[in-house]
Amino acid sequence: MARTSRSETNQYLIKSQSANGTYQSAPSLSSVRAPAGFELLAGEHLLARNPYYRVASEFFNWCDQAGLGLFDIEPVHVAA
Repeated sequence: MARTSRSETNQYLIKSQSANGTYQSAPSLSSVRAPAGFELLAGEHLLARNPYYRVASEFFNWCDQAGLGLFDIEPVHVAA
């Protein structure tokens, strides 16, 4: 399988092709608002979600150090 660089991966995540063939950027995450009910739910479960955020951050930092792009990650990497 060909390696996908981090910049190529980011392009997949940030841009999408519209019906007329042009590319448009996705909105920034800071500009997207969740529905009010979701924000309340997220606030109540913040303590439960923080460990998952920490572990996910550690995993993606490890992927960066290993030179793995988003499309290079396989089950064996997650199991490690």
